[in-house]
Amino acid sequence: MKVIELSYDHLPHHLKLCFLYLARSLKDTTLDRDVLKILWRAEGFAEQTEMMSLEEVMEIYLNNLISSSFVIALNEIDLMPRTVVIDYDKEHFEYNNFVLFSSKIKRHSGKHLYSLAITGDKMEDRLSDACHLRDLRFLRVLDLHPYFMMVKNSLLNEICMLNHLRFLCIGTEVKSLPSSSSNLRNLETFVVINDGSTLVLLPIIWDLVKLRVLSIYACCFFDLDTDEPILITKDSKLENLRVLETPVLSYVKGIEDFFISFPNLQRLTFVLKELWDYSAERYWFPKLDFLTELEVLIANFESSNTNDSGPSVATNWSWDFHFPSNLKTFHCLTFLWHPIHYQQ
Repeated sequence: MKVIELSYDHLPHHLKLCFLYLARSLKDTTLDRDVLKILWRAEGFAEQTEMMSLEEVMEIYLNNLISSSFVIALNEIDLMPRTVVIDYDKEHFEYNNFVLFSSKIKRHSGKHLYSLAITGDKMEDRLSDACHLRDLRFLRVLDLHPYFMMVKNSLLNEICMLNHLRFLCIGTEVKSLPSSSSNLRNLETFVVINDGSTLVLLPIIWDLVKLRVLSIYACCFFDLDTDEPILITKDSKLENLRVLETPVLSYVKGIEDFFISFPNLQRLTFVLKELWDYSAERYWFPKLDFLTELEVLIANFESSNTNDSGPSVATNWSWDFHFPSNLKTFHCLTFLWHPIHYQQ
């Protein structure tokens, strides 16, 4: 411990902040390098300089911690911290101990809290109904693991008032983003675990102008059960968005126009339903050749027809792919009626 303490004392202040942030993870836990940098960015631990981008600065910070032997680099992606954190369990987490979220107790300790992450045993409904976050106004990072809590509408509206948030990870079963989501203009990473439901993104998503990562288990741009027209203006763009996961797409005229609004996408994952275009007598796949920055594309093919109303194998329809020239990886997660052939 003396050696570690001496090494820590000699760290510059900015690296001490980065190292102490690892204390949220258990000893010998493996961390994803890119996820860690996303969290550091959200916390404001690094700033770009005239000579280096923010990404380059954070990479230097990581390498400095590795060279100081505070973390072990397993490979180019994973890191293992040498720290300890205390996790909660429901046996010691009674109703009366749930002070952080209580609206009935005046407190000042959480007023300037920047980061909050909770995992562990599933919370009882009577506790989740009593949770409030409205006073944590300076939160930049909020991670409420769905095994711990599924966020309901009332709490989601409170979360959407935390306009300093840069990283948000929640589990929820709501069908659409509330109008209050437009307050999250500083949000850079938005992760939603909503297994069993599909989250409608529009029109609120256009207000999240700083989004870089949007990862939702199942989402759609508009309500798939309605016939409302798709309205996209030329000003509707998320130019900072780099990762989009996992919208549900079906053959609807104009659906490809949505992707024009994400010109700098580098990674795209989607679920494809209603695969046939009868007017062209071919299987439909969205044209993505205008996404010049796209490097990884993952498509999960899924038929939504229960009555086998699609074209038969005997029709032997073809595919028409339009991929960007910069694409490096293309994965099909479900094998279809006919083999898919693609060559870059």
